[in-house]
Amino acid sequence: MKEFYKKRWLAIFPSFYIAYGIFYLIFTIRSRTLLFKGIPAWRLILTLIGMDGYLAYRIPDFYILGEWFTGALIILYLIYPLLLRCKRLFPYVFTAALFLYLFTIDHSLSGMEAFRTIASCLISFIFGMEMMKFIRSRVALTVSVLTFLFLAFSFAPIQDVGVAAHLAGFSLVIILYHIGTLVERADFFRVLNGRIAGLTYQIFLVQHVVIDLVLAEFSTYFRRPVLLVIAAGLSVFFAAVVKQIQKPFSHFQGSGKKQLDNPV
Repeated sequence: MKEFYKKRWLAIFPSFYIAYGIFYLIFTIRSRTLLFKGIPAWRLILTLIGMDGYLAYRIPDFYILGEWFTGALIILYLIYPLLLRCKRLFPYVFTAALFLYLFTIDHSLSGMEAFRTIASCLISFIFGMEMMKFIRSRVALTVSVLTFLFLAFSFAPIQDVGVAAHLAGFSLVIILYHIGTLVERADFFRVLNGRIAGLTYQIFLVQHVVIDLVLAEFSTYFRRPVLLVIAAGLSVFFAAVVKQIQKPFSHFQGSGKKQLDNPV
């Protein structure tokens, strides 16, 4: 278990700290003040533990990047050994109960958006643990396409947005998996995927803040398609910079290097 948590920490935090440091520096230079948000310095602790984005709805903090999902992911990894044990003891009941719970999520006691609660995120997490059993199935693909079309065209709108979002997400994962297997038959896309795959986590970390900066600085000069290209290019650039700076940490990971590249 100690080794599991070590690998998870190395998979998430070095890139997170480096990316955060780069953009924190950018924002402090732009605002000409070290604590550019004008809030107590102690709240940087939330950033150090990766929970600033997840708790920003309740506590004003120094959240910059990583999205709210980073904090949820950290919590899920902390309880993963317990989840795995429950799954082994109650393989079908445990999973069925979680998916059944999906249809009861209509409010949050904490005031957090219901879709972002750990209970909600747990359903997606369990789906990720289970999906390799059926993701290659043509039946799963057919059901996913029909479900996604059903939701996209709102033939019978689901009142609970969280339920619709989960179902759409599950469907898209399976659809995109099958599209990916077809696309990768072409050498160009296989090589491109090989180059980009190792940057996916870093791109996830920086893309939102890069988009915001591009819109703030260039929206009066370029049309949206051009802004999209600029944002995509800068996201890959900053992700590559983060990955390059983070490389020295990889030797701590040893044989588990793939975990460092793909924490999610």
